[in-house]
Amino acid sequence: MGFEIMEYFVWPFMIIALPLPLFVRWLLPASTHFIKDNIPDSLRVPFFSVFYQKKDRQNTLGERALKLMWMACWGLLVLASMRPVLHQKDPTQREVRNIMRALDYSQSMEEKDLFVHNERVSRTEAVSQ
Repeated sequence: MGFEIMEYFVWPFMIIALPLPLFVRWLLPASTHFIKDNIPDSLRVPFFSVFYQKKDRQNTLGERALKLMWMACWGLLVLASMRPVLHQKDPTQREVRNIMRALDYSQSMEEKDLFVHNERVSRTEAVSQ
């Protein structure tokens, strides 16, 4: 007899957040133009054109690995927000039923006509033991 494992999510409706980055990317596309006049002098780089050209090369192995890493991080974040719970049932605990005793408290229950451990007791005392 081993442990029985139960798994469930406290907030399973959080799965609807999984496609959220796709909706954000669809609704807010990346900027394709660059305005040089709006950059302060402290941020200007003389070799910016080299960076900007490398940005246009998308489907390199590093870019794909980075996208895959971000997708995995988002998926794990959504999974964690669903609050997974893992319970182990203890095999020593058993299902029990509650039983209610209905007693008659009339004078006939006070008669000492029963024996418990070779001692005469009333019916009420016998039932309560």
